[in-house]
Amino acid sequence: MTFKHQMLGWEKYPITLSHTVRWVDDVYYLQEQLEKKSEALFINEPLKIKLEVFTQGVETPHNITTITSLEEFLIVPDAVAHEQTKIFIISQRNSWTRLKISFEMFKMLCHFYQVFPKYIESVFRFSVNTCRTEEYFSGGCYRHVHEGGGPGSEHTNNSAIFEISYNLRHFEEHSRNLQDPESSDRFEKYGRQQLQDLWSSRQCSVYQNYSHRNNASIWIFIQVPSRTRYHLERLNSERNDSPISDHPMCIHLHVLVSCEKNWGSYIGYLGMNCHQFQSLAYLRRKLEDARSLLKTNLGIASTLSDQAEEMQRRGVVVAEPNERFQSEVRQYKLRLQCHICNVKKHLAFSEDIRLLVFKIMDFRNDELLRVNSYSLKDVAKETASENKAMVTIAKQSLSDSRMVKITTVIATIYLPLSLVASFFSTGLVQYSENGEGANITMRNATWVFIVICVSLMACTLASVYFWARRGIKFNPFTEKLCMA
Repeated sequence: MTFKHQMLGWEKYPITLSHTVRWVDDVYYLQEQLEKKSEALFINEPLKIKLEVFTQGVETPHNITTITSLEEFLIVPDAVAHEQTKIFIISQRNSWTRLKISFEMFKMLCHFYQVFPKYIESVFRFSVNTCRTEEYFSGGCYRHVHEGGGPGSEHTNNSAIFEISYNLRHFEEHSRNLQDPESSDRFEKYGRQQLQDLWSSRQCSVYQNYSHRNNASIWIFIQVPSRTRYHLERLNSERNDSPISDHPMCIHLHVLVSCEKNWGSYIGYLGMNCHQFQSLAYLRRKLEDARSLLKTNLGIASTLSDQAEEMQRRGVVVAEPNERFQSEVRQYKLRLQCHICNVKKHLAFSEDIRLLVFKIMDFRNDELLRVNSYSLKDVAKETASENKAMVTIAKQSLSDSRMVKITTVIATIYLPLSLVASFFSTGLVQYSENGEGANITMRNATWVFIVICVSLMACTLASVYFWARRGIKFNPFTEKLCMA
């Protein structure tokens, strides 16, 4: 089988993989998800595509911008070129932008080197629609060993293919201007608190395909850190004394150590801000995330150690280089354990601050309740005094109303007598005396007085009646009662 035949069927990747675990790897589901997320993952503008390739022993990297140039690079007839270690670097402008590779180029690259399906799940982490739960807690390290060989070769004892992939999370200081109003659109959905954070969470995807037969590796990096990129360029330019030829997994150490450099500064930055109670909940969440990521990175280191042991067991590497590799991995795990201890210390300190603030708040609440109770007692005393005064006024009003009632009854009794006395004291009634006794004589004009009195009384009663009717008509309360 030639390299051109090996390229056939790349459009159907990952269904075309021949070394999948059928009861674990659902390649049809992965293909469906890859098609669905391709628009969010991969760039579709040809001018922005940039795939860098470092070939061992060649100082100048090879830039691939089209699918045609990628195909020509992969199927080059030179057999020596296929026995050299190659490093493919896929970059992205920002952590929330698309990868600078087209969907077709990605499938062709993975199909040609028969990249195992677990790597696709690592690539999904770079989707712009990734939620916070997936971003922080869906890491993992996957490894796979199968028998294979180059085109046209048969399976032999040294034809093992070792694959491993993982997403490594780390933190870097970002270069964004926190006062720039143009950045507000992105930070609105994360809250104003994150706008003041000087550090950003980053992820780096690493894939290695090591062929025992060719003693060469195929590396695929996505969003490689700048410090790691410098090491890759330096290692790539070295020939005979390159650490790559010493141990096939040494690049993993460079990636792990480079991403570990900033952990101490980042945890120290979070610890310095734990005294700010306004942002304490936010900082505790960041510390919890850091602890989870550190534990995930510990798991990655353990998987790499297992892969190295498997290589030694199969005779890929001898004992001495593997022991050096294992020693470096153990040192890396110890440093991560120290970082985890620091995170736990800051979490305990922040918890103490939180409890102290809550106790202070409880004390203040108790003090406020005590002050409010005293105020309520004073108000109750004033209310009782006012109630007593109102009772005294009510009693006085009742006594006055009784006096008015008595006075009214007396006036009612004496009013007719006063009217009769007033009538007889007028000039309409004349008194005369003769020998037989006293005589009372009424004048002829008495009827005028009677008519006038009756008329005035009628006018008074009519005025009272019409006045009362007018008051009932224009009284809203009375109107409502009438309507009810």
